[in-house]
Amino acid sequence: MNLSEINSIAFLHYEFPGGGAETVTFNLARMLEPKGIKVYIFVYNLIEDKMPKDVSNIEIIKLPYTVDERNIPIFIN
Repeated sequence: MNLSEINSIAFLHYEFPGGGAETVTFNLARMLEPKGIKVYIFVYNLIEDKMPKDVSNIEIIKLPYTVDERNIPIFIN
């Protein structure tokens, strides 16, 4: 499979955006945008005020979760 056969790609992050892995995801999205590749980012904890506005090919999908009494995430199917 080569890049011309791909029309979308998905990433999963617990928190987004955040540190280095999230920066790499945005850089990849910027690189893929001119090629017409749609980027889906599945995220549990979205930090909306840190979202860059300059990438139009990204769709953010917020996943449900809750926390237990120790503030540890419990992911919901």
